[in-house]
Amino acid sequence: MTKKKEAVETEMELQSEKVVQEPSIEAVSCKHHFGYLSERSKSEALPEECIVCPKIVQCMLKSVSE
Repeated sequence: MTKKKEAVETEMELQSEKVVQEPSIEAVSCKHHFGYLSERSKSEALPEECIVCPKIVQCMLKSVSE
C-alpha cells in the first residue's frame, strides 16, 4: 500500500470518528426547545444564543423536516 493511500485511509477514518463523536441535536443545551426557531413568529428577533448555536439551521427547519 502506498503512503498516499495510507494517508487518505487514515484521514477517512479520522473523519468518520469525528462524525460519531459530534453531540446529537438534543445534547446541545438551549434556553428554548429544539424547533423553537421554526415555530416562532417571523417578526420576532432571533435570540443572541440562537445566532451562535451550531444547530441553528436544523432548528429553523425542524417543522419542514418532520
